[in-house]
Amino acid sequence: MRAFFAGVLFVLNSFLLQESELGRTTVLILDEAHRLSDEVLEEVRPLGNVETRKGKLLQIVLAGQGELDLRMESPALRQAKQRIVLRCRLDAFTEDDTRRSILARLEKAGMPNQTVLPPAILTQIYLALAGHPEADQLALQQSAAYVCCDVIEACHLGNA
Repeated sequence: MRAFFAGVLFVLNSFLLQESELGRTTVLILDEAHRLSDEVLEEVRPLGNVETRKGKLLQIVLAGQGELDLRMESPALRQAKQRIVLRCRLDAFTEDDTRRSILARLEKAGMPNQTVLPPAILTQIYLALAGHPEADQLALQQSAAYVCCDVIEACHLGNA
């Protein structure tokens, strides 16, 4: 296993050097990082050490929910925390933020100027989510399922 890992690191290093020579910045984005074990988070840390005289070859972004901040405070992740250059936090959405996020997602899905979710429903979604932006997607999926059920039921009743 160690030989495999060394081979992967060699290929990664070659790729990073090639990208750097082309003037490109390589970014590793670990979404849902709060779900990673301490061991995995610690294994990611050395990847950020790959550099040349010009600078780091790999930028690492840990994206996760609030508990990631708490986990990074643990003694087991002290060295990983020391490597963090910038920390950002996404605060809870306002009602307008929630509405714009949902409408933007619907527009991207091919529903510009949607009329499926009236303003009152968007308000109810905001209240149910309590401003948590990561819950947007789930709320949209559930809303879409309800809308589809209503459309299917209306079609079925219309054909009866």
